[in-house]
Amino acid sequence: MLSSYLFYSLIISIISTGSYAVITSDKGDISYRKSEYCTIACIIMIVSVIILFISSGNKTEIVPVNMDKVSMNGNLNKQINNTPPF
Repeated sequence: MLSSYLFYSLIISIISTGSYAVITSDKGDISYRKSEYCTIACIIMIVSVIILFISSGNKTEIVPVNMDKVSMNGNLNKQINNTPPF
């Protein structure tokens, strides 16, 4: 699972850094530009891994849509306690 996050973030960082390189291309010092591009690619990759990891989470519902369920013996079974504390 983590490998897929790394793969997708690598693709995102390559596309983003490539578009940044095309937009900001000028005849500057090439070694400085390479280190700048590597720094930008690493930052984008780290941020995209974090965002992909956080957004993938568990897809189950925290609060169920159907609050009332009937149990096997016919009693009404509440899944969460929604009475006030006082």
